[in-house]
Amino acid sequence: MSLPPRLCASMARSSICRIECPADAARGFSLIECLIATALAMSLIASVSNGLAELLAATGEMVAKSDLMLRARNINRFLVDTSKRARLPDNSLSVEDAPQDAGVAIWTALSDPCIDPGTLGERRHWGGINIVNLQTLECIAGSGPGLYIESVLPCPEFCGTGSGWVLTGPNCDSPFDMATSQPLWRVRWQVNMGLPSECAIGTVWGRLDRLVLRVGQSSYSNSGVPSLRLSQMSDDYPYRWQPFESLVDGVATWRLQPVRQHPDQSGASAYSVIFTLDEMLWGWRDAGSGRVFSRLLVPQPTG
Repeated sequence: MSLPPRLCASMARSSICRIECPADAARGFSLIECLIATALAMSLIASVSNGLAELLAATGEMVAKSDLMLRARNINRFLVDTSKRARLPDNSLSVEDAPQDAGVAIWTALSDPCIDPGTLGERRHWGGINIVNLQTLECIAGSGPGLYIESVLPCPEFCGTGSGWVLTGPNCDSPFDMATSQPLWRVRWQVNMGLPSECAIGTVWGRLDRLVLRVGQSSYSNSGVPSLRLSQMSDDYPYRWQPFESLVDGVATWRLQPVRQHPDQSGASAYSVIFTLDEMLWGWRDAGSGRVFSRLLVPQPTG
C-alpha cells in the first residue's frame, strides 16, 4: 500500500525509518496550481468586497435618511413648542381677535427687538411672532431674513432660578386698562426669577424670552455647512443679544412668509416656514440631495 506523495515525503524527512517514496513525492505546488488558487482567492475576495460595499452603501443611505428626518422633526418640534409659548400664560392672550367676519386669530405685532422690554411700560399683549430683516437691526449681528419670536414661560415651573426678565400683571403694580377692562402687563429685569415682593400670593407671573432664527454659516467655521442658527436675548443686564449659535446643521435654505386672510389685516393669521435640509453622513454633506419641509405657525388662543 503506497502513501500519498506529499505525506510520504514528509514522513521520509522526519522518520528514522527508511521509507521509499515515489520520485515526484517532494514536488511542491506547480505554477498552474498556484495561479488557479490565486484566481479563486481573488474571486472570493471580490465577491465579499462587492457585498460589503453594497451593505455599507445601503447602511449609509439609511443612516442619512434617518438623520435627515430626525433633523426635520427637531426643527418642527422647536418651532411648534416655541410658537405655543408666544403668548401670555393665562387668559389674557398675546393674540388678538380679528374682525368677526374673519373668524380667525392673528399674531400680535411685536415691538422692535432692539428695544429694552423694560422700557416699554404696561401693555395688554406680550409675545408673538414676526419676520425681521437682520441687516436693518443694529443689536443683532446677521444678515437675511430672521424669524423673531417673543415668548412667555409660566413661572415658577419653567423660569429657573437665575437672572432674567420677569413679566408681571394685576395684583402686582400693573393696573387694568380702564377702556377695555383688560389687564396690563409689564416687564422688568430681576437678579432672580422669584415672585416680586409687591405681588400677592397666587399671582400669575412669567419669564419673557426673545429669540431670532436665521439660516447661514458661522463666520468662525471652515466646514462650509450652513445651519439653522439661534440668537437669544441675554438674561443679564443691560439688555443685549447673544451671538448666533448653530441649532441644526445642514439647513441649506429657508423661506419665511406671513399669511393674511385679508389684504387690510393688520397682523398675520399665520407664518409659513419652508426649509430645505441637505443629507449629511459622517460629516459629509450632499448639497444635491436635499428635501423640502414646511411648517405653518398658527396662533392658539385659549378660553
